[in-house]
Amino acid sequence: MGPARFERATSCSGGKRSIQLSYGPGTRGCAGGEKSPERPIFATAPRRRWRVRVIACAAAAGALLGAPGRPLDAFAQGDGGARVEAIADGVFVILHDDATPDWPHGNTTVIVGDSAVLVVDATYLPSRAAADIALIRARTRLPVRWLVNTHWHYDHIFGNSAYAAAYPGLAIVAHDATRRLMTVNARRFAAGVVADSSPARLRLAELRDSLRRSPPASRLESMRREIADREREQAELASYRFTPPTVGFDRSMTVDLGGRRVALSNFGRGNTPGDVVAYLPEQRILIAGDLLVAPVPYAYSSSPGEWIRVLGQLDALDAAVIVPGHGPVFRDERYLHRVAALLEGVVREVAALASRGRTLDQVRAEVGWDALRAGFAADSGDARAVWDDSIVRALAERAFQEARGIH
Repeated sequence: MGPARFERATSCSGGKRSIQLSYGPGTRGCAGGEKSPERPIFATAPRRRWRVRVIACAAAAGALLGAPGRPLDAFAQGDGGARVEAIADGVFVILHDDATPDWPHGNTTVIVGDSAVLVVDATYLPSRAAADIALIRARTRLPVRWLVNTHWHYDHIFGNSAYAAAYPGLAIVAHDATRRLMTVNARRFAAGVVADSSPARLRLAELRDSLRRSPPASRLESMRREIADREREQAELASYRFTPPTVGFDRSMTVDLGGRRVALSNFGRGNTPGDVVAYLPEQRILIAGDLLVAPVPYAYSSSPGEWIRVLGQLDALDAAVIVPGHGPVFRDERYLHRVAALLEGVVREVAALASRGRTLDQVRAEVGWDALRAGFAADSGDARAVWDDSIVRALAERAFQEARGIH
């Protein structure tokens, strides 16, 4: 399969996919000046999960949704690896178990209109995306016409191929910068995971060797489960088919699903150069991607100064329901406010220390992390490991770079 045609869109309509497009080159300048696609940033890609386990912190699933006219309780609740939570009539979120101890799946949101369906984010492994498609088809007979990639990280995009195979003519939508970063990094990353010397392959070999040595009975089940998860990851990434976005935009775009309009927006650099949020104004539902992650934000390769401003613009939407990129669905804006306060506190303290000539190591040692950690479930275990890696290491470094004029 050759590369998909990339169109730039201003506003779109679902159903028969009538599209009003401004045609232009597939790549163009992006506000914020992200790294050129000719300079791979694989080294700074979100490889944090190779060092720390990310928490599966989905909320318990609520009542489920069906096709228009079907009762909400007429459907099974998820499957063995995911739960489904209804957040409004015709809108539900699929919250997933982790793909491996290294990589989670991002949350997937499904929005059903009168004539078409829009899906936000496509998980890490194509097999999980295929399972999500089965969950969607159990709830509506309408086709998925639109798939939105909120950003370029692999736990939100590798399932694109499953949706494209299941729904011919699917429009995959992303910010211009996201497509460029996917093009540079996605195939490179997949090849790296299946390379003989990769941490994932070495861990799999270690597990197989341990299993042959008759481990304690208490560890057998977890070891076998991890081996199966890692073997699945190896098999799927070895045959990975890069499936890039086919429709791009810069600042905003609206999709009409028939009786339901979805506003897509980029408010600036935050978690990545091309973060897209989806907003349903009638229901006041905000789908935030990794601009919000719980219980600990992901700050790898972020732009903390601009991220604060972006969160301010999200706050102004006055959302009643917020779907983060990972973690439970929120029914108010309190977590958004906590993340904004954290970023403001780190940026402020780091800037003050940098102005006094402190080195990065000194900054990390002197910032008041204990006070900043209040309000986040990051006191022990996996969450504390993510905090130390994402916030103390990565966010401090990015704030330090910005304080020194490096953006």
